[in-house]
Amino acid sequence: MDTSDKPIHASENLCSSNEWLIVHYSAIGKDHRKRNKPCQDHRSIQRMDQQWGVAVCCDGAGSAEKSDIGSRFVAEQTANVLALTIEKEHWLTHHCLPTSEAWNTISRQALYQVYQDLESFAQVNNLELKLLACTVIAVIYSPIGLLVTHIGDGRAAYCNNEGQWQAIMTPFKGEEANMTVFITSSIWHDPDKYIESRVILDKPFGFTLLSDGCENFAFLTYINTSKTVDQIKIEDINLPFQGFYHPIVKHLKAKHLTLSHEEIQAEWAAILESGTEKIKDTTDDKTMILGLLV
Repeated sequence: MDTSDKPIHASENLCSSNEWLIVHYSAIGKDHRKRNKPCQDHRSIQRMDQQWGVAVCCDGAGSAEKSDIGSRFVAEQTANVLALTIEKEHWLTHHCLPTSEAWNTISRQALYQVYQDLESFAQVNNLELKLLACTVIAVIYSPIGLLVTHIGDGRAAYCNNEGQWQAIMTPFKGEEANMTVFITSSIWHDPDKYIESRVILDKPFGFTLLSDGCENFAFLTYINTSKTVDQIKIEDINLPFQGFYHPIVKHLKAKHLTLSHEEIQAEWAAILESGTEKIKDTTDDKTMILGLLV
């Protein structure tokens, strides 16, 4: 794989069409493998056509016994609900995206519908709802922009016309380390506080969603911003690591010309399993979805 981290610009054939190449994979973390635990991450892709679709990434709570089941259900149901929303709102047929205000309302209604569906699923299967706890990040992708919404942590970003990757969500972090909220949390009395939604009207040349198990190699995250040597003030800079994305984009776009989609998926799986020593040694489950206009 080419290790050059020079960005690909639009003038360098960053995008020659409006068709999306989307790769996705969930890899079980090193600690989970040692303890014989299942992968608690899940993801779902639902294509509307070659230009529009939905991508969802969910990370099951480590403390929730059945969160692997919950993350699978929420990922698949969120993709279904948002695909139906695209049809209902006629965004694809009218080739348009909603205003930020409209998307804010629509996305919360969609996620609440998924929450209610998860409640029903838990009741039917005689499960405690809290055992199905998971985060959720969803992106509606198109050639004219992106719609983003999420509950909890994880990361998401997009690639602009200059070939630079920029964050498109802010992970929810609580007062203590590794604290976040889940779709099963008591958040529905005040969704504006816990659910972030964004409209990206800039033309996207790529996008990514990832569980927090991928943070250490795909993002620049926590730094000490204290001005004194005897204090620690940790802040999350939330910056995609360009040195990860640029060579990956070049590699996958080159493979797209010669390999089948199944073979490219296998390449992506190998990257997330053991692409580098840092990736290979990641203790948490790793899920990443990467979409590229090709």
